[in-house]
Amino acid sequence: IFNPDGSLKDDAMLSFAIRTPFCDKIISYTKAELEQLKNNNYIPLKEKKADTDWLKFYIHPSTLADNGNEDMQYFSDTGANLLSLEQFLYRLMNEPDYVFNAASGLCKVTVYANEYFYEQNPMQENAPKDKDLWKIFANSPDRTFDFLCAVISPGIVSAATIPIIPKVIKISAKVKASFSPPLPTPPPPVGRESICLFSI
Repeated sequence: IFNPDGSLKDDAMLSFAIRTPFCDKIISYTKAELEQLKNNNYIPLKEKKADTDWLKFYIHPSTLADNGNEDMQYFSDTGANLLSLEQFLYRLMNEPDYVFNAASGLCKVTVYANEYFYEQNPMQENAPKDKDLWKIFANSPDRTFDFLCAVISPGIVSAATIPIIPKVIKISAKVKASFSPPLPTPPPPVGRESICLFSI
């Protein structure tokens, strides 16, 4: 999305694919749409609404010489620095100096995936709690999040990679979760399901 000199391309766009029991969509944002998203407190418009609340992003400090610690951060150690997917996309395109290391051009991020459990339908605004909702997501296929972009870093022209559970769609991160055998009652929420670190 950036030119070799670090400036944003005129047609810059960030896209992702999200697949959960409640959502199967590909969504794209331009710079202007991300500005609008920020002005709306990062609440997507209806046509861009997706089941993304189970993902949280921690950007490792880009001010360090090696672009931050190589170790994944414990969820409890991230404090108020966690970002929603929408906040992360905004920072990625509109505040690259906050995200990318000036020397290496890398962005290091820990992605936290919340447990595979829903009390409310994430695609319905102000949805009530539903004790039978587990029948929709229990034993469902893995939830997946695919970041669809080949080159992101300012000044970097090689393809970006994420060294975790690879998929063929340019950049991807896949998080597995399912219940087996089928559950007679909904399980209680117990904690965070998975942590993964990637560089883009």
